[in-house]
Amino acid sequence: MSKKTWPLVAAKRLCRFEPGTHLAPEELSFDPIGPQYIRTHEIGGFQRNKDSLYVPSVPAGAAMVLPEDGIICFDGFINSSGSGTIGQVVWGLDGMVGPSLHKIIAHSGVDPRYPKYALASHISYNFIVSNARGAIAQHAGHIANDIPIPLPPLSEQQAICDFLDQSSGKIDLLIAEQAQLIALLQEKRQAVISHAVTKGLDASAPMKDSGISWLGQMPTGWEVLSLKTVASCNDDVLPEDTTPDQIIEYVEISDVEADRGITRRTAMAFGDAPSRARRRVRPGDVLVSTVRTYLRAIATVPEDCDALVVSTGFAVFRPRRIHPWFLNYVFHSEYLISEIIARSVGVSYPAINASEIARLPIPLPPPAEQRAIAAFLDRECGKIDTLITEAERAIALLKERRLALISAAVTGKIDVRNPPR
Repeated sequence: MSKKTWPLVAAKRLCRFEPGTHLAPEELSFDPIGPQYIRTHEIGGFQRNKDSLYVPSVPAGAAMVLPEDGIICFDGFINSSGSGTIGQVVWGLDGMVGPSLHKIIAHSGVDPRYPKYALASHISYNFIVSNARGAIAQHAGHIANDIPIPLPPLSEQQAICDFLDQSSGKIDLLIAEQAQLIALLQEKRQAVISHAVTKGLDASAPMKDSGISWLGQMPTGWEVLSLKTVASCNDDVLPEDTTPDQIIEYVEISDVEADRGITRRTAMAFGDAPSRARRRVRPGDVLVSTVRTYLRAIATVPEDCDALVVSTGFAVFRPRRIHPWFLNYVFHSEYLISEIIARSVGVSYPAINASEIARLPIPLPPPAEQRAIAAFLDRECGKIDTLITEAERAIALLKERRLALISAAVTGKIDVRNPPR
């Protein structure tokens, strides 16, 4: 097979797309009973801390996939870093496909592996992204059948797929190793935070019973207080008479990640903002998502964010008798997060009232010790975050390499019988 260019044809010539199945929250479970319910975030790059859902009773006609089946996302977000969802094609998952995702099913006379590789190429991805509709959430289902796919003869499709199964499979293993490293680093970060904010930094300090089952022993110089005693909650909102043309920087729940904080701010006129854009925040405030609490969307507002407005889906805690960054780390401790999740009501969208969070007890060291713990965790978490960033960069580079390899193979730019090493 010499280097060549094959004609581009519409995707409908090679495959069809079976849409995922929407299930109501009461039809799903966090317990691993039945197949996994595969949602958009399962294919979205570096998205983390999102618990899996399962389907105890699979409805007739549900879109089921095996690891070898391809899945494509036609509804989601576009992110130039590769962590967006729309246009992403993945395989290796086993379960039931949820909304926004489609199973890729090859027509007869086509190697069943070929469409997923072709749709994962830069030709198809660029077409999807450039034709997607929507200002924030994008949609591309309207052009699914017209996505361009190179069409080589069947024998060459098979040769390409054999080559890519082997070559991209090796890259996938390297990606999995880096993903496992990230998971281990995240566990270490969580453990360091949880220990420091509940036991302190002095291993020889005398301890006493805290009176809280999830806390156990704590240093004798500490006390236990409710969150509402040390921080106010939701006490700063935009007035109803705010002028429609006032520009605000808005933060939605999806703009906050568990260990990255606020990742995106959107400037918009107040009149164009959603009705939930009401909570004003200032540096040092701690944002805690009260919906889908398993996402662990918690962040402290940094110093450069002095004019933010956030969704009413956040509970905003403003420190009064507690160091802001110590409060941030308390909220990131596994103990408090687990309490918030356990008290949330609902399955797919578990939620909790801000007032219930405010009543939760927390351990409180003296002010000097709060500052020392916060400084210690800044250093230690910074080291761990650097390693996580390096692993994520490695994953991004590996994905770029895989994309380049797939694109070159399906467009005939390399001879898969004698590929470059």
